[in-house]
Amino acid sequence: MAGGKTQYKNTGVVMFIGAINHKVRKFLLDNKHIFTGHRICVGCSGNFTFEKIISGEAAYIWSNDISVYSSAIGYALTKRPFSLKIQESRYSQYNKYLNNEISKIAVVALFFEMLKFEKQENIFQKRMFAYYTQNFQYLFERTCERIKNALSTLHINKYTTIDVYDLFQRLSPNWTFIVFLPTYVGGYEKLYNRLEQIFEWPKPKYEILDQARYEQTINFMRKGRFLYMTDYERKEAEDLVARIKTSRLKEVFIYSNLYKKKIWIRPLTNYEKKKYRFLPLDYQISDNNTIKIVETTNTIMNYYKNLFLKKGIDYTSGSYCLLFFIDDFLFGFAIFMEMQKELKAIPKYKSIYLLSDFVINSSIPKLSKLLLFLLRTTEVAEILKKKYHKDVNYIVTTVFTQKPVSMKYRGIFKLYKRDEEFLQYIAKTKKWSIKEALKNWCQRFPKNSKK
Repeated sequence: MAGGKTQYKNTGVVMFIGAINHKVRKFLLDNKHIFTGHRICVGCSGNFTFEKIISGEAAYIWSNDISVYSSAIGYALTKRPFSLKIQESRYSQYNKYLNNEISKIAVVALFFEMLKFEKQENIFQKRMFAYYTQNFQYLFERTCERIKNALSTLHINKYTTIDVYDLFQRLSPNWTFIVFLPTYVGGYEKLYNRLEQIFEWPKPKYEILDQARYEQTINFMRKGRFLYMTDYERKEAEDLVARIKTSRLKEVFIYSNLYKKKIWIRPLTNYEKKKYRFLPLDYQISDNNTIKIVETTNTIMNYYKNLFLKKGIDYTSGSYCLLFFIDDFLFGFAIFMEMQKELKAIPKYKSIYLLSDFVINSSIPKLSKLLLFLLRTTEVAEILKKKYHKDVNYIVTTVFTQKPVSMKYRGIFKLYKRDEEFLQYIAKTKKWSIKEALKNWCQRFPKNSKK
């Protein structure tokens, strides 16, 4: 809007930022009584969600973290002055907002959100970054109000900025250790690196949390009373008390020796294993190879999703599943369903929705594009026609991303719609035969095939 402030439906008001999902919070809240009277040490406080849950239950709460955001909160809760200023000249004008401990938390929290769009790589990011910069005063005031209200019901006895492993080593066994550690090397650095570049504060010294130190920390905790959360299933099955689905792509596993029984275990998705041979890593593909397409079930497809898709991905079932083979070696997977909504460009009765397509883990470049080439063949269109009893002239699929284009689909499918959170692609079927698709792929990506 010329001459005015950018308007956007999201308020952008920030209270606390953190990684503990509402389903996990509910689980902890429903069972907070097990912490009554305990001396609790929270190794990585994050946004102090756990402390908020056990405030009033625990006899003593020692909070700890090494991030600037958590430290701003920790210092405020323990009524200590927190030294903080913006050192990067590009954002120096925001130093005027750092007036008190509440305002410091608000500024760091707002920057954490605003910096997600700092690179302004597409229209959506540019619009969002403009929204934060042009409405900063309003967002700052509202965020301060929310933070003040939130801190009024949150109580801790002590806050430190110590390496979590070193901290736990200092404490006696009568403490209860709580932690949700980053599960990748350099986790804190990747989360907060940009904030650390912008803000000057008394940064603590600590060891990078590599896999060895991660295991050392968990093993030490297990000598006493403990509760730790991870985003992957560990070997300590006897102490797994909860497995909680938090989103389409994620699960949280809670391990503890404080519970007398397993309380909430999410059932595993059904799957069935088949003894297909996978395409060898060094396999040479040419237009003389034979392509075979085999119908399969959702339970069999679930097994391959578990192998080749992101860990914890939701097992969304389609109405039709296909496996793709090269010379009897399995390499590709496709899941279809009927279109739920009609697109303006194509009639629903002539199109099908591609719910998912993926390939095996392979060192053969552009293998995923070979699958897309095959999906546009006359043979696949005929297979779909027999299944859905209609001519399938178009395939529609969706990519959930904030990027302006999907490199996987680019050049093979056509970008139909670009939204803030997803891209929608369409492709005409019956573009070529399987033989022609294989030949075209070999010509287009000659490094991947034999002469």
